[in-house]
Amino acid sequence: GALADLLDEAAEAFSDGSNLGKELLLLIEILLQEEQEVSESRQDKLTTSVSSSSMLARELEESHASMTRPGSPRLKKSTSSLTSIAISTASQKNHVEIFLAQLKQCIKARDRHEADIIARVIPRLAGSTSESTTLMAKNFYASVKKIVQFDTIVSDQAAKIGLQLELECSARLAEAIPRDSSGQRVLEAIWAEGTVSLIADYLVREAFGDANAQNRGTDAWNEAINRESLPLALLLLEGISRGYALNIADHPDLIALLHKLESVTEHEIGTLAENCLETLADCSDLVDKHLDEL
Repeated sequence: GALADLLDEAAEAFSDGSNLGKELLLLIEILLQEEQEVSESRQDKLTTSVSSSSMLARELEESHASMTRPGSPRLKKSTSSLTSIAISTASQKNHVEIFLAQLKQCIKARDRHEADIIARVIPRLAGSTSESTTLMAKNFYASVKKIVQFDTIVSDQAAKIGLQLELECSARLAEAIPRDSSGQRVLEAIWAEGTVSLIADYLVREAFGDANAQNRGTDAWNEAINRESLPLALLLLEGISRGYALNIADHPDLIALLHKLESVTEHEIGTLAENCLETLADCSDLVDKHLDEL
């Protein structure tokens, strides 16, 4: 389609060092927005059709809502149904490699707008070949593991702004992974790198690792919830946990910590923690049962 053709042209332009790539990104952004609007419109129509034609569906929905954990409202989650983008491999170019390189340049140049567009494109190309899938997963892990450094940067504001943009782009990459078999391959490659465990360990052992940090109201707790990296870590965890069966034995304190964070209003932390819990519970009866016991 038009989007695939534009991406192919943009990749070629970036490879040649041409400014045409930047111009094409503006058109790509418009197509991405239109596609998202169409996807959401279709989802809304489907939901309306089902709810209006089936009293049983409404009753089940109300029944499900009544079973929600006390004090923990179900949040509306993304209904995006965007799919992978297939591009001809006749030119033998690795589009993911090209766009990842361009993304790094954007981050270095603090070009937030262009970086955001590219970050939304890469995951939809990454499932096309095993090479592209592995490339994105490894680059994603390399960026996410830098979250440990984020709160330690004090004097070098330029470095901190650059790292924040890199982590935000990583969150955008995770959010844009398609809801199809190609996207599933990308997620599995990310899991294989150990990225879920990396973020989980960061939350439990680093952000809330100090004595009393997991006890609400203490100085250590207040310091932890005010870490600038915390919202980013929660965004990243939720983004890559779709379909992931968390092993509670490996992360015994994570679910309890997220449950405590649900009540935090600062920096939308409560909402982000709730989204993480809902995503993890969707894929694991053990997580769901553990939540009911808290």
